[in-house]
Amino acid sequence: IDGLVMEQYYGVVKGAGIDPTVADVSSLALAEGLLEKLGEERAAESFASVHVGWSHTDIVIFDEGEIVATRSVKHGVRNLARELATAMGNSEPLALEELAKLDMLRPDRFGHHSVEPPAETHADADGDLPGFDAVPSTTPSPQQDAVRNAARAWLRKLVTNIQRTYEFASREYKFRPSQRIYLSGEGALVGRCRPVLNGAHGMALAPDGGVVLSEQNPPRVTRLTRVD
Repeated sequence: IDGLVMEQYYGVVKGAGIDPTVADVSSLALAEGLLEKLGEERAAESFASVHVGWSHTDIVIFDEGEIVATRSVKHGVRNLARELATAMGNSEPLALEELAKLDMLRPDRFGHHSVEPPAETHADADGDLPGFDAVPSTTPSPQQDAVRNAARAWLRKLVTNIQRTYEFASREYKFRPSQRIYLSGEGALVGRCRPVLNGAHGMALAPDGGVVLSEQNPPRVTRLTRVD
């Protein structure tokens, strides 16, 4: 870890009146916090954590209370905020409060309605990003198309990073199939992000509610759970 960077963060924490005793990389710190929150029985299962932060996404795979693999990628909510702002013709990135009003199942509606997104439901549409393949009731404007494409590209990259991490870990390490993915960070606050990810290619619900995993099949999880 870069010493100068650590000193900067240490100064911020000290300035807030906190006296830290241990410093750790983000993925390991998040892993320890999640294991403590889940409790001994749940933590003994095989699962993954995807923390979609503002600038980075930390992916951690667990089995029997132990960390199997970790990966941090420079792809976070800030990317989505910038790309959507560009698509909408704004010079400044969107704030997280604005992204919370985004409906990831129908991103083309973003900015055209002031209502809050509806309650989350699992997407049933076909395609690698369910919901994006639904035919709009009206012909979208060029701006709506741009917003939809920006949201699609951001989600595709996120899903690809999760899949690649899991596939690499499956080749290099021995662990039981993951039963669920815990989603946290700013990404968990983006409107209806979870149902899209829960139906995305490689992370779809198994038909019998169980987990289907093999060398020939992509990762499948039974639940995508938000961790506050």
